[in-house]
Amino acid sequence: MPPPIFFPEKLPPPRNGILTEHSTAEKSLKWSYGLWLQSPMKNVHLKPRVDKDGKVNWAKWEAAFEGPPGTPYEGGLYRVRLAFNDYWPMRPGKASFAKEYFHPNFYKANRIEIKYFEDFQELLRHLRTLFFYPTVTSGKALNREAYTMWKEDRAAFDEKIREQSKKYSVKDDLEKFRETIVPYSCPYHRSSTTSTGLESVLSNANTNSNGFSVDLMFESWCQSSI
Repeated sequence: MPPPIFFPEKLPPPRNGILTEHSTAEKSLKWSYGLWLQSPMKNVHLKPRVDKDGKVNWAKWEAAFEGPPGTPYEGGLYRVRLAFNDYWPMRPGKASFAKEYFHPNFYKANRIEIKYFEDFQELLRHLRTLFFYPTVTSGKALNREAYTMWKEDRAAFDEKIREQSKKYSVKDDLEKFRETIVPYSCPYHRSSTTSTGLESVLSNANTNSNGFSVDLMFESWCQSSI
């Protein structure tokens, strides 16, 4: 578990895609990313964005899902953009699909609210299920054409998805995605061999209601290697 995070009761509107440097939200995202790199999900890829100046942008992320074998999505690489704010996880972030994928749950440039998730594994598992194994009702379908085809002519829908998977293929896109994977190591993780005294820090953090003090304790245990 990441350390507790304390925020004021009243928060201004969040600005997704913008993080204050060294903020608690940034450190929480780094913690989750370090955990992800230790144990990534199979056929799911994740990275923070690297800006043109070469600096890692911890507010904006990209994930890529390989289509599950045995489904019409097999062979395709489906990409999602994630954006977080200074009050994450108390305030939701946003997810949007990078392409205009044909799907009953999503229309052009559709954004999805990201509520609190324990870590990236949980978040990406949720998005992966939402995309590849849709449970759609008429009232919630955002792409009416895709929904009608999915509901009334599944064979035609599956064929269209197979064509889409060829267009956005793993073979063509995965290596390019991997080119900017960011290496990161966070000694805060319990599995780290450098975590001497960590239990003491956690104990103090759990009983300390001062967000600034907790922030300093977290910073001493989680430093970027970039």
